[in-house]
Amino acid sequence: MAEIKITSRLETKTVSEKFKNTYGVTLRYYFMTRNATSSWRIAELSDNKGGELVCDDSMTVSQFNKGISEQFGGRILVFDSNNQYLIDDDITFAAAKSWKPKVNKEFTITSYHPADYVIRLCKDAFNINLKIYTYEDTTYPVVSEENWLSPLASYCVNYKSIFTKDRTCASVNCSESMTIKDFEQKMKESFGILVKVANAKNQIITDKKTTLGQAANST
Repeated sequence: MAEIKITSRLETKTVSEKFKNTYGVTLRYYFMTRNATSSWRIAELSDNKGGELVCDDSMTVSQFNKGISEQFGGRILVFDSNNQYLIDDDITFAAAKSWKPKVNKEFTITSYHPADYVIRLCKDAFNINLKIYTYEDTTYPVVSEENWLSPLASYCVNYKSIFTKDRTCASVNCSESMTIKDFEQKMKESFGILVKVANAKNQIITDKKTTLGQAANST
């Protein structure tokens, strides 16, 4: 059984290479709302400078996330080998290499989800395009491919607004029956960002009563 030991002194680049070679997964590291660079050490992901975590084939993504939070206080997201999809929480590292994403018509978006992942989820589920802006003004630059690996929280003007009163991470539940009006409003309320829904031809939809399930062919 393969094992990988993570310590606070290791660089994120070293940890990533070990997980890629052993389990075929891609790791993304975050400190608060910022992406960590490859030269960061694990200790820099939070104010907790100690800790050690041993990972093996039988560990699930959920157990990994819990261990990282408890030992280091930071956040490391586990993506597939192509760095496109978050691997399901109940998948073990042994099964991660053969894991394939499923298209879901119902899913939850959280403030820790990177923008590219959210855009991809909506594209796969409803064949729509999202335009994400940093402020409530479409004259400001839209989130670009240069920074779209950042979590939604990083685009929020008021970082505290991404949490509920009990400090639980804010979230938005999406489904086919959800209207564009509700979706855009909830994204603003939950994450403090401006989101516009565009159809399959990348045209922004003006009829806000349209549901996400109808949006691909709407105007």
